[in-house]
Parts: sequence; structure tokens; C-alpha cells
Amino acid sequence: MADRDAPLQINLPPDAESMTKDEINTHIFFMGEALAMANLALNTNETPVGCVLVDPVLKKVVARGMNATNRSYNGTRHAEFIAIDELLSSSLRSDCGSADETREAKRKREENGSEADHGQGGGSEISGRGYGPENMKNLDLYVTIEPCIMCASLLQQFGIRKVWYGAVNDKFGGNGGVLNIHISNGKFDSNETAEDREGDIMEETGGGKRTQKQEGDYEVSGGWLREEAIVILRRFYVQENGRGG
Repeated sequence: MADRDAPLQINLPPDAESMTKDEINTHIFFMGEALAMANLALNTNETPVGCVLVDPVLKKVVARGMNATNRSYNGTRHAEFIAIDELLSSSLRSDCGSADETREAKRKREENGSEADHGQGGGSEISGRGYGPENMKNLDLYVTIEPCIMCASLLQQFGIRKVWYGAVNDKFGGNGGVLNIHISNGKFDSNETAEDREGDIMEETGGGKRTQKQEGDYEVSGGWLREEAIVILRRFYVQENGRGG
């Protein structure tokens, strides 16, 4: 009988075929950081979705987030919102020239699930100082589950550079699962092919092709540590069903 807790074999997504081993290992590492946040959410009775914002040039985590809808009694406190709040809060603290947080600010961060000092992360540095809204276009998001439509729209408005996710969100996904918010703000649905989209663009432009991304468009790559992300979700649903019984 197979050991249920045995480590899963890593199945790489198609996007990995054109990458070097070092590039693949980098993406797996940061997705592992996002999974650590998802596990933390699971252990605090939140839907286990976790994410990290990463500076791809410095290869450094600059903010973390996990779902905090139960603790905050706020349905918008998804992992992506928490990570962006963490980033912007760090930027504001840096602008004020103070390295110390007030007790109230620290309490809010702990409630929202963005507290950095929770023993997760495998030693990667967490520092959002020096990063503001204008820097989002240079940052990548690693998240265990495809962002929902609400979060995908938030990322579009902030101009994130690229999103790397684990499992598809086939009910509420905003990056291909249901809508394609990352392309022309969701004008094209997830069933439309690239050729269909190009045809629509040519019709709009009188036959010309779009040569550059529209403002807010961002790249997406899915399937990174997909199985691991699904396993954490299954544990959550088993846990919740056990409580209901």
C-alpha cells in the first residue's frame, strides 16, 4: 500500500520545456514558499491558498500572503490582497523613516495573515522596503491556486509582471479558468483560441496586429506544483467535513 504522506513526484508544466534547470528550480522554490503559506492557512482554519510576491531580478521574496477571510470576517481578504497590502505597508513604513511598527499596525497584519515572522519560508528574505505601487510591474506573483476573477482584476490594475500558479480554479479563475482578465482585461473568454483573439484584434484595428501588450496585461504560467496544491485543498475539505460530522 502506498504511503499517503510520501512526497509526490514533481510533474512539470509544459512551460518548463523551454527552461533551463536553474530556471525550473527557481520557480519550484518560490512555489514552495507559496505552499508554505497555504499550509499555514490550513493550520489556522483558513482556505489553504498562499502566495508570495517576488523580485525576479534579485530572486527575493518581498511579501507574503494567505487567505484570511475567516479571521477577518471579510470576503475580500484573499492571499493576493494580503500580499499586496504587506508590500505597500512596508513601503509606507520605509517612507516614514521608521523601522518599528505601532502595536495597532502589527495587530492588523497578524489578523490579516500577512505577518512575516511565522517560521515559514526556508530562509528566504522578506523585505518590502523600497517597493511601492510603481514597482508592481517588475514583480512576479507565485500562488498555489489560480487567482479568482476579483484577484486577477486587482493584479491587472496594479500591473503585475507575471503570475505563476499551481492548480486551475475552474469555478472562479480569472487567469484562464473562467475568464482571461490578464488579456485585454478579460475581453476574451477562456474557450477562445489565440487565433480567435488575434482575429478580434485585427477587426478592431482595421486589419492590423497588436504589437505590444495593453496596459495592465500580464503573463501567466500555470501547473507549477499543481498536485501539491490540490493535496492541501483536499486536506482542508476533509478537515471541514470532519467538523461538520
